[in-house]
Amino acid sequence: MPNPFSKGGALYKPPSGAGWGGEAKGAGTPFNAEHQPPAEAKKAGWEARAAMRARMEEKRLAMAEKLIALAETAESETVQLQAVNAFFDRLDGKPVQAVSGPDGEALPAAIAVRFVQPE
Repeated sequence: MPNPFSKGGALYKPPSGAGWGGEAKGAGTPFNAEHQPPAEAKKAGWEARAAMRARMEEKRLAMAEKLIALAETAESETVQLQAVNAFFDRLDGKPVQAVSGPDGEALPAAIAVRFVQPE
């Protein structure tokens, strides 16, 4: 059965204008421009995020000091090992894990879509 969207099919529409969607719209007009916040709100948001990052940096250093103290002074070796692991996970990041299919093969990189015309 021929594909109705392919050239010569019943639903085929030849391309028109520039690009797939017809004539190109005005360049430089941002998508959804009427829903964007004003510039003052964006600047306030940037400043608030910068302040939050500074506070988080202070807390990160304090947490690192607590983990080091716990690793050195905890009575249980299990707690010491967990503190060391937590410290290095935050210092270097957790190791990368491979992503693969059930038998070790690569995951599919594409999805196939098939249109079926009802009978």
